[in-house]
Amino acid sequence: MANSLLGKGALFFGSAEPRVFSDFANGNFLGLEFGNQISTREIGRGGSVISYNSNSKQATLTVRLIKGSPDDLFLNGILSDYDRSPETFVLFAGSISMMLGDGTGSSTTENYLLTEGSFINKPNFTTDTGGDAESGVSVWTFDVTAVRNFA
Repeated sequence: MANSLLGKGALFFGSAEPRVFSDFANGNFLGLEFGNQISTREIGRGGSVISYNSNSKQATLTVRLIKGSPDDLFLNGILSDYDRSPETFVLFAGSISMMLGDGTGSSTTENYLLTEGSFINKPNFTTDTGGDAESGVSVWTFDVTAVRNFA
């Protein structure tokens, strides 16, 4: 029987001096969704199979941060740089790491290398007089190229 114990996930942003994010919100604070198939197949004339690689490394990264936190302000600063000069904006890189334990003392780390990152949306604004926790969360979404590996 396989067991999986999850450690704390980490997001690293930038290449020269990576920033380690720590101001994550409640619930699912990181998400990486791959929308494309790994490959596509067609049946050719005479029954031959044509298989080709689609753009399967493209993903949507969702990051949920505490609104107004240093990490939220950091991303807002990068977005401001983009707004000032989209022509000279440098696509960002980073990584996601999650330590996985098996309950018997062994562990491995799941990693996603992120490259060619760009903003999809600005965080939405909501407020709730009833004290809804979501009004204190900034949800950032990015297009990235992501490659998975284990260490």
